[in-house]
Order: sequence, then C-alpha cells, then structure tokens
Amino acid sequence: MDLAPSMSDNVEEKTEVIYGAENIVKRVLEIIPNLKESVDNCVNSNGPSMFVIPDHPITKAYRELNDRGVRIRFISEITRENIGYCKELMKICELRHLDEVKGNFGIADGTYYTAGAKNIESSPPPLLIFSTLRAFVEQQQYFYEMLWKKAIPAKQRIKEIEEGVKREFIETI
Repeated sequence: MDLAPSMSDNVEEKTEVIYGAENIVKRVLEIIPNLKESVDNCVNSNGPSMFVIPDHPITKAYRELNDRGVRIRFISEITRENIGYCKELMKICELRHLDEVKGNFGIADGTYYTAGAKNIESSPPPLLIFSTLRAFVEQQQYFYEMLWKKAIPAKQRIKEIEEGVKREFIETI
C-alpha cells in the first residue's frame, strides 16, 4: 500500500546530518518549493512555535505551500502554554493533538524525511537529520499514519483546555 505520493525516482538516496540554524533553514528552503503533495510533521510542544514566527522564511514557505494546495498536517502536544501558536498554525494546516510527544520529525511528498533534536521555543533545532532513503522514508510515513489515527483533532483538545474539561479514558489494569 502506497501511503504517500513519491518523487523518489528523481531523488538520490542519502542521509546527512545538518548542523546550525542557518544551514538547517537553508536546506529546508531548498526543498519546500519543489513539494507538490504533502508535508507531515510530528513535533513536541515547542514545535508549533517554530512554524508561526512572523516574517520568518520557514513560516512564509509553509504559507506558500498552503496557498499552492499542498496538504500540511501536524501532530503535536497541545498545551495551555502553546495554545496560541497552535491556533495560528491551524490557519495553514490540519493539526491534531497527541499526549507526550517527544522529538520532532517530518515527511514531505513521501520522499524526504527530517528529524530534529530537541528544540527551544521559536527556534530551529541545533541539528537536523535529513534522509531520502526510500525504505526508511516509507517506514517513517507508516509510523506517522499510525500516530495520526491515534491523535485527536486540535479543536477538540483546545476546547478541553479552554473549558477545563477532563478527557475520558479507560485505563487497563
């Protein structure tokens, strides 16, 4: 089953580690204009703040992706502290909540995989793993789809936070 469109036939398979915010932003901005189908990101609770920085090149690039009709999805832990960033992010993507998300990764057009080390609010990670290894990217897309199915819609989570509603859950003993 093909989970995402793939442009892998035209992309050299390789993996690299990119260091430094400037180099990371440059590398990401080289890829974004070529994307046609989808961008899927799973980010920790600091992650949403990185994609809504006013006038930042990454924020602008994501807005342009949205304007071009590229499907953008995010999974993040939505908290009282990041709810403003999440509301802003929802203007350009579909956002879902998952408790206790750790780490950050993304898959674009079923071809590119990126993973960042722990990040600080409103700043890129100190390093980025970038891979176009087809088997690995496909595996990560499958993993993302599993998380997406378990995550709840952002509007539901935001309502829980704003109204102080406790989520019902069943605990297995």
